[in-house]
Amino acid sequence: MSLKNLPLVFDDARMAFLHPFLVQNIPKDEELVEQIRKLGLGVKRESKEIKSFRIAEFSLSKEYIENILTFEISGFKMEVPGIGVTIPVKVFLRIQKSLKCCILYFTFKFPKSTTDDLIYLKQHTRMKVYIQSAPTSISNLMVSEEKHGLTLKDMFGKYRTLLSQVLELRFKSDFYEEFRSCIEIRELSDSINDPRKILEKYPTQMYGLLVSDEGWRFAPEDFAKKRIFESCWSSRNFYVVIGHASGTLNLNFRKSKTRKEYTNSQRWVRKKYNCPVEDYFTHDFEIAGAENGGLTIIELATIEACILSSLQTGKIPEKPMDIVEFRGNIVDGIEAMRHLKIPEVSVFAEKLRKEISIPRYEELMKKLGQIDRAIEIKFSEARHAQNAKMASRMQILSVIFSGAVGLSAAALMKSATIPGTDIVITGWIALTIGLVLWILITTLGIRVTRMILKKGGILR
Repeated sequence: MSLKNLPLVFDDARMAFLHPFLVQNIPKDEELVEQIRKLGLGVKRESKEIKSFRIAEFSLSKEYIENILTFEISGFKMEVPGIGVTIPVKVFLRIQKSLKCCILYFTFKFPKSTTDDLIYLKQHTRMKVYIQSAPTSISNLMVSEEKHGLTLKDMFGKYRTLLSQVLELRFKSDFYEEFRSCIEIRELSDSINDPRKILEKYPTQMYGLLVSDEGWRFAPEDFAKKRIFESCWSSRNFYVVIGHASGTLNLNFRKSKTRKEYTNSQRWVRKKYNCPVEDYFTHDFEIAGAENGGLTIIELATIEACILSSLQTGKIPEKPMDIVEFRGNIVDGIEAMRHLKIPEVSVFAEKLRKEISIPRYEELMKKLGQIDRAIEIKFSEARHAQNAKMASRMQILSVIFSGAVGLSAAALMKSATIPGTDIVITGWIALTIGLVLWILITTLGIRVTRMILKKGGILR
């Protein structure tokens, strides 16, 4: 087996899994903390990891930052079969208040791992782990067989189910199929400290990590290189971020000589111009991908995908005004996501959106087209029904009016004589003449009414 087919060994690898869900209402901050604690979960509002999230938000819009809440809640430990270690998993709850979207995070660090280990764990939807030291309220949700192994996807479901007692879900649990991950490699067995050279040297391994392909050994190198280099971004020579619909892969050699020189140069510049050194240059980021945008990008893309999916699920109502309101909600939902952008990495973020969100936008545009056609049909039907009702009422009024005129004329003529003659009109003759007049006036009234309605565009 060639060297390139041997799995790389990582001395410092970190992972973060994300799972979004939409809610109806969000309690006030302190009330929410208290309610979560009553569920048997510990809650922290300040920690080193939470600070990592906050520093990572520096490039986001003010509107987004002002509406985000971050809590660390009770985590658990997991034993990963084949790796032979027990890994503490930290759990975070991020709430985007304006969008009413929550994101659960499972984050952890490996003491030592390989390419295959990380790929195995990234396939969280079908690979089982053994859960240990979970909060009692979470353990109580597990059925007996799950205590002998369950997937991280299942574990997300347990936390979501528990939190739904204080955060009312907008949809049933089976709606939520959005799961993404962020892998960060900080140290590996190769001495090369240039991430792009690592991508060049180990393209199939990096490709396997990016798309969680356990068959990476059999992927053509040219195919793997094309796939990873077409979706990578970096503004420094000690890190690179690669994007995929399932998440991001980050190579961040923060212990390298280049990274240290970069930090020292930033400190020197700020000292020279009497500026404070930002936390970004001194903070030890614990969360995978938080330092260089990889985590933030996938968070925004995940929120966008979740909201777009939710906008597609609703059934078009029957009543015209309900359809209009339904359409307005979709447009408002799209408009609400306008601040889900990172200017510094817009080109890279757009590439990622093409894989994750653009297909959903296309489907949503099709749905808006269907809604517009439904609105046109419903309003057309309603207009014609209203017109027909109006015409019917006009005809009834014409009949009543003309009948009254005819009968009145007959009543006046029942004892009349024809002027200049001695001929007397009897009651029956008068009634006959009245009915004839009634029919003539009714027919004329209907024709005049329809002519007026057609001229006004009310009838076709």
